[in-house]
Amino acid sequence: MNLALVTRGFAWHYKQYSDDEDLSEAELAARRARRGLWADPNPIPPWDWRKQPRPLERDEPEFVAPVDGQHWLNTTTGVRHNDTCANWGKTKRGRACGPDEGRACGICGG
Repeated sequence: MNLALVTRGFAWHYKQYSDDEDLSEAELAARRARRGLWADPNPIPPWDWRKQPRPLERDEPEFVAPVDGQHWLNTTTGVRHNDTCANWGKTKRGRACGPDEGRACGICGG
C-alpha cells in the first residue's frame, strides 16, 4: 500500500524512518512526472505542516479563562471539570460552563 501511494504521488517517503529504495525511487519518479502532490510547485511535507501555527477558525470562540466557582467544559470531549481538578482550563478547546453541561470528569466529578 505504501508503495502504491508514493508511486501515485499521494504520499511522501518518510526517509527518517524508512530506507526502502523502492519507495525512494517511486517518490523520485512521481516528482519528475508531477503526479499527485508533486503537481504543487511547493508541496509542504506533513511533518513541517503540522509544526505551523494554526489560525483560529472563524466560528471558534476565543479562549475565555474560567472563573473560580464555575465549571470548565472541554468542548472536544464534552467532559466537565470543577475548579479543584488538575484539568481545569487546560484544554485547547473549552469554555466556562454550568454544573449540568457535558459529562462529569472521572477525576473531580465535575
